[in-house]
Amino acid sequence: MDLTFTPAEEEFREELRSWLRAHIPDEWTRPGFWESLEDSESFRLRRDWERDKADAGFAGIQWPVEYGGRGGTPA
Repeated sequence: MDLTFTPAEEEFREELRSWLRAHIPDEWTRPGFWESLEDSESFRLRRDWERDKADAGFAGIQWPVEYGGRGGTPA
């Protein structure tokens, strides 16, 4: 069984990693950050995050293109 990624999968992985590096604020990765927020603020940040991720094409990755996805594979 060959478990290596295809060139297209590697390209997608790098695209996603680059996007994440550019869009995840440093403070989000600090221990206790999320626990320090009010529920409403946490909800707002997470909602905005999901919207931004979807706008960039990183939601519904396996969904068919005609339904707003990328037509990606499970890998």
